[in-house]
Amino acid sequence: MILTGWFGDKYKQRGACVAFNAMLCIIGLAVMGWAYGDTRARYFGAFFATAGANANVPSVLTYQANNIRGQWKRAFCSATL
Repeated sequence: MILTGWFGDKYKQRGACVAFNAMLCIIGLAVMGWAYGDTRARYFGAFFATAGANANVPSVLTYQANNIRGQWKRAFCSATL
């Protein structure tokens, strides 16, 4: 979460961070879904899915806050997310 936030702020590539975290979450969900008998693989998938989903929250909030003009619109969008 901290590394993707740092990367997105330093290089101004917040959309790439959101896409990376979403792919990490999708990979984790796929591993959890297709690893039937292996509990270690399912745990690995759960770790990836949780990491991707939780790291996307600050990335999405920062992405929308930087791309919406106007103080009241930005406040409303931050509250709805």
